[in-house]
Amino acid sequence: MTILYVQHDYAVFGFGETRKEAIEMATQWLKDETGKQGCSVEYAESLLVASPKPGQMTLYKTDETIPADAENWGGEELLDWYYDVA
Repeated sequence: MTILYVQHDYAVFGFGETRKEAIEMATQWLKDETGKQGCSVEYAESLLVASPKPGQMTLYKTDETIPADAENWGGEELLDWYYDVA
Protein backbone atom coordinates (compact mmCIF):
# COMPACT_ATOMS: atom_id res chain seq x y z
CA MET A 1 0.00 0.00 0.00
CA THR A 2 1.13 3.55 -0.68
CA ILE A 3 -0.12 6.73 0.97
CA LEU A 4 0.49 10.00 -0.85
CA TYR A 5 0.34 13.46 0.78
CA VAL A 6 -1.06 15.52 -2.09
CA GLN A 7 -1.94 19.04 -2.98
CA HIS A 8 -5.15 17.99 -4.74
CA ASP A 9 -4.86 17.96 -8.54
CA TYR A 10 -1.39 19.50 -8.41
CA ALA A 11 1.50 17.49 -6.94
CA VAL A 12 2.65 15.00 -4.33
CA PHE A 13 4.60 16.37 -1.36
CA GLY A 14 5.22 13.11 0.47
CA PHE A 15 4.63 9.39 0.30
CA GLY A 16 5.15 6.23 2.30
CA GLU A 17 3.68 2.91 3.29
CA THR A 18 1.89 4.60 6.19
CA ARG A 19 0.11 7.88 6.84
CA LYS A 20 2.88 8.83 9.27
CA GLU A 21 5.64 8.27 6.69
CA ALA A 22 3.82 10.31 4.05
CA ILE A 23 3.22 13.22 6.42
CA GLU A 24 6.80 13.15 7.73
CA MET A 25 8.15 13.36 4.17
CA ALA A 26 5.77 16.21 3.35
CA THR A 27 7.04 18.26 6.29
CA GLN A 28 10.36 18.65 4.46
CA TRP A 29 8.69 20.32 1.45
CA LEU A 30 5.79 22.26 2.93
CA LYS A 31 6.19 25.84 4.10
CA ASP A 32 5.23 26.74 7.66
CA GLU A 33 2.99 29.61 8.76
CA THR A 34 5.84 32.09 8.26
CA GLY A 35 6.67 30.93 4.74
CA LYS A 36 9.85 29.08 5.74
CA GLN A 37 10.36 25.70 4.06
CA GLY A 38 9.90 22.83 6.48
CA CYS A 39 7.11 22.51 9.00
CA SER A 40 5.98 20.43 11.94
CA VAL A 41 4.02 17.19 11.64
CA GLU A 42 1.17 18.89 13.51
CA TYR A 43 1.04 21.73 10.97
CA ALA A 44 1.14 19.30 8.02
CA GLU A 45 -1.73 17.32 9.58
CA SER A 46 -3.73 20.51 10.13
CA LEU A 47 -3.68 21.22 6.38
CA LEU A 48 -5.35 17.91 5.47
CA VAL A 49 -9.01 17.88 4.40
CA ALA A 50 -11.24 14.91 3.58
CA SER A 51 -13.00 16.42 0.55
CA PRO A 52 -10.39 18.62 -1.10
CA LYS A 53 -10.89 21.40 -3.59
CA PRO A 54 -8.04 22.13 -6.03
CA GLY A 55 -5.00 23.33 -4.12
CA GLN A 56 -5.99 21.83 -0.75
CA MET A 57 -3.98 19.09 0.92
CA THR A 58 -5.30 15.54 1.28
CA LEU A 59 -4.14 11.93 1.37
CA TYR A 60 -4.51 9.57 -1.57
CA LYS A 61 -4.27 5.82 -0.97
CA THR A 62 -3.57 2.95 -3.33
CA ASP A 63 -2.93 -0.74 -2.83
CA GLU A 64 -0.03 -0.46 -5.28
CA THR A 65 3.54 -0.30 -4.01
CA ILE A 66 5.33 2.80 -5.17
CA PRO A 67 8.28 2.03 -7.49
CA ALA A 68 11.74 1.99 -5.92
CA ASP A 69 12.98 4.85 -8.11
CA ALA A 70 10.06 7.12 -7.13
CA GLU A 71 12.28 9.02 -4.68
CA ASN A 72 13.90 10.55 -7.76
CA TRP A 73 10.59 11.65 -9.27
CA GLY A 74 9.08 15.10 -9.03
CA GLY A 75 5.73 15.77 -7.39
CA GLU A 76 3.81 15.97 -10.65
CA GLU A 77 5.34 12.72 -11.89
CA LEU A 78 4.29 10.98 -8.66
CA LEU A 79 0.73 12.24 -9.14
CA ASP A 80 0.72 10.91 -12.72
CA TRP A 81 1.83 7.51 -11.39
CA TYR A 82 -1.04 7.55 -8.89
CA TYR A 83 -3.62 8.32 -11.59
CA ASP A 84 -2.21 5.51 -13.74
CA VAL A 85 -2.58 2.89 -10.99
CA ALA A 86 -5.68 4.13 -9.15
